Amino acid sequence: MFYNILKYIRFQTPITCDHFQETQNEELILVNDENTHHSFFHNYPSNPYIHAVRIFGGKNYPQTYKIISLGQYSTKVIYTRKDKGINYKIPNNYQVETTLNGLVVLCKTQYQFSRKIAVKYIVEWTDENGQIKSSYSLSSAGAAGSLFLKEICNKPNSRVSGTTLFGLDIGFLHQIRKIIACQPQQSITPANRK
Repeated sequence: MFYNILKYIRFQTPITCDHFQETQNEELILVNDENTHHSFFHNYPSNPYIHAVRIFGGKNYPQTYKIISLGQYSTKVIYTRKDKGINYKIPNNYQVETTLNGLVVLCKTQYQFSRKIAVKYIVEWTDENGQIKSSYSLSSAGAAGSLFLKEICNKPNSRVSGTTLFGLDIGFLHQIRKIIACQPQQSITPANRK
């Protein structure tokens, strides 16, 4: 059934059967968010790929994410700016790979602890010479994405939704982080110590 749905949706990153593990006991999960009109196709955490379809103004906007690091919530959590009355928790040390303007980018969050806690939003990419480049912002994920577009595309007035770019609106990832945070911490002893 999932593959029948896919023929009606074009993803920025080509979707193939290789993106999803196929076992008899695992099925692809479809998560619909009625409040935001977002749908997420995934088999996370068994598979790091999440395919999102967001509807804005009656049009479908697909985006593919590869979760590199789920991150965790700090004791003092920072939230995104409200997007249509909704704001989202921002995890620390979160890394996700996606596509922006046709290039694969790595989006990262890093909490900065000084007098005031802030989040450093980083967009990283590899240039045509194989060099890793990055743009960052301490104000918002959208600002980091816009700086990327300004540098790569020479589009100084381009804007991008940071919440969408970084996948901060993927609700089930928030639920997984909460579950992990509630798990008792286990002490790990190296094998050579007894």
